[in-house]
Amino acid sequence: MQRACGKRDEEFRRLNYEVRGNSWEHLHGHVHPRYGWERPRLLQGPVWRYGEERTAPEHALGPRHDGLREDITQALTGVLADAYDHD
Repeated sequence: MQRACGKRDEEFRRLNYEVRGNSWEHLHGHVHPRYGWERPRLLQGPVWRYGEERTAPEHALGPRHDGLREDITQALTGVLADAYDHD
């Protein structure tokens, strides 16, 4: 995620992540990229401070995210290849 987000936006700062397992029957995680252009009051603390803006329809996953999805896939493929010494 760091590689993909940093490649696409030079104001990428860090990742917030959380792993949950209490509300669904399986363990799952959330990854939230954080950027320098975020409003100052939102730079610290959880992404939940964004409120309903975070889940607004204009931010929903769709075709405009295909390039990002490909960048993430390539980055993960590279990390796995490095970890297991495969091409």
